[in-house]
This record gives sequence, C-alpha cells and structure tokens, in this order.
Amino acid sequence: MRRFRGVAFALVAVATLIASISVAAMPASAVSSSLGAVTYSQPGKVRLITGELTTVSGTASSDMVGKSVALQFKVSGQWTTVTQTNIRANRTYSMSMRIGGPGAVTYRAVALSSTRWLQVERTITTWKWYSLVDQTIVDYRTRDSRLRPSSGVNVGGRVFGTQLAWMSNGATTGYTDFNLGYKCSVFSTAIGLNDSSPSGSSAIFDVAVDGSPVGGVRRSISLGRPDTLTVEVTGGFRLRLVNEQAGLPRYSIAAWPNAKVLCSGRP
Repeated sequence: MRRFRGVAFALVAVATLIASISVAAMPASAVSSSLGAVTYSQPGKVRLITGELTTVSGTASSDMVGKSVALQFKVSGQWTTVTQTNIRANRTYSMSMRIGGPGAVTYRAVALSSTRWLQVERTITTWKWYSLVDQTIVDYRTRDSRLRPSSGVNVGGRVFGTQLAWMSNGATTGYTDFNLGYKCSVFSTAIGLNDSSPSGSSAIFDVAVDGSPVGGVRRSISLGRPDTLTVEVTGGFRLRLVNEQAGLPRYSIAAWPNAKVLCSGRP
C-alpha cells in the first residue's frame, strides 16, 4: 500500500510540473496574430461599380504592425495579387484598386505573421452599367410607336449622339420593353424632347417594372426643359419605358438620353 501511494504522489508531481511548463510557455500577454474583417467601399456609392476606384481597408493584431499585406483576387481557381501595402502603427491598412466583375468576385487579404500565413477571404457582388441602346427590344405597342436608336439626339441644347427616342408620328402613346433578367438594380436616364420637336411640344414619361408602374416617376416634360430619372428595379424581370403625347402638336420626339441599367451581369 505504501508503494502505491508513492507512485500516485509521483504522478501528481509530474502532472503539476507539466502544467507549470505549459503555463510558462503561454504567458497571458501573448498575442494571437490575426487579420480583421476587410471592407470595400466607393465614395458616395451604395454598390461597387466595375472599373471604378475602390478603397479596401482592414485591421490587424498589434504584432502585425509594419508587415506587408497583399490584396488578391481569384481567377479560375488561382490567386493573383492586385496590390499591397504595410500595416500602420494603429493596426490598420488601406489600399486602392479598380474593382473587377461584374458579378461575384472573390478577394482576399493575405499577410505573413512570424509563424504562419493569415488571410481573410470575401466574395462580393460588383455591378456594371449597360446602355439600353445596345439591348434587345423584346416588346412594344406598335412598330411605329416604339423607342428606337436615333442619331443626332439633342436635348436642351446638349448633344447626346445616338440615343433611344420615341417619334410619336401622331400616335398618342407608346411603350417599349427590355429584359432585366433579375440581374439589375437601378435604371437611370435623362428625359426630354429632342430640340427639333415643334414649338410648344410636351410629352409624358413613365416607367414600369413587370407590368406595374413605378410610383413617383410619371412626369410631363416640355420642350427645352429636360430632367433625369433614377429608378430602383431590384428583383425585376422586365423594364417598360412609356411615352404619351401631352396635348398638341402630336409630332414631337421624346428622348431617353443615356438610358442605362446597373446589373450584376449582361441582362
């Protein structure tokens, strides 16, 4: 019995010694190397626009101060470095790049600590503007009253070149449809009457998504007094642009200069 007690005491002593060594090897002040969350932003923009300058920023643990951090993006399963910088004394870093896409793009911030590689990976959705002049018209009220690309569009004294325009030709109303394919978030355009329209001309402009008019958009525009429209179209499949004559004369030209949609892929 005494021999058993002696062995037990020895095992307790060894366990205590191992615990002491473990505590000594991991002091309370030790820092675990890390990179914090990374943010991607463009001044004044809610969505990241393809090709525009983007600020990438993040944080790191104190032991990473002065070390290099690189920004990479994934293409066909391979990582490519876009840019790099050093982590500042306040444990932050920032760098600029031109955003890729459109669509889902995967980026990562990567840095080497004293013992291992650190990385923070994130997939973001990027967006691109597509001109409606280049998109296929999928439906219209009548062939003569549809929007069509027209050269020499001048609105309010400004030359726009080839843009979508509605030549009323005596018709009282017309509409033209374009597919969004559930890929787009914003429709933006100028609206106005071509400067060659008869004096006193005016027309009504309206926008509908999937058959429902967009609230607060419908407006009457007079010759020489153009305006702009920005419409949220998130979740929409089809965009309809509507024009109506507003009184006489009935041979005005209603134009939609710079009509475009912001999408995560070609609609």
